[in-house]
Amino acid sequence: MSETTTIKFEGYSDDTFGAYWKGGDVDHDDCARMTMRVIEVRAGEQRLHVSGIYGQSNVCWHVGIAPGDEDEPLPDWPMRWSAKGYTTVLEIDVPEGFEVALVKPEPE
Repeated sequence: MSETTTIKFEGYSDDTFGAYWKGGDVDHDDCARMTMRVIEVRAGEQRLHVSGIYGQSNVCWHVGIAPGDEDEPLPDWPMRWSAKGYTTVLEIDVPEGFEVALVKPEPE
């Protein structure tokens, strides 16, 4: 079995959404404008988009997943969902050598 790293996706307060793992993080603070953030995780040929948006139907973070593109399958990485206060939490075990990048909003 190859080594994996667990990446945790969750929101903080009403303005910060990100990906957090031992040794790194990628997050975005939108100053409470309630914009959707999308973070791409890539490992080898597989990739996944994880989105987060705050307060659309309640005062909680909504977290979702999508393939990297319409013709790509979802990666077969182990995933776990939970809730912590006002945020949905997604944990994904990704293979070593992964890359994580904010794709929306576009990096400055």
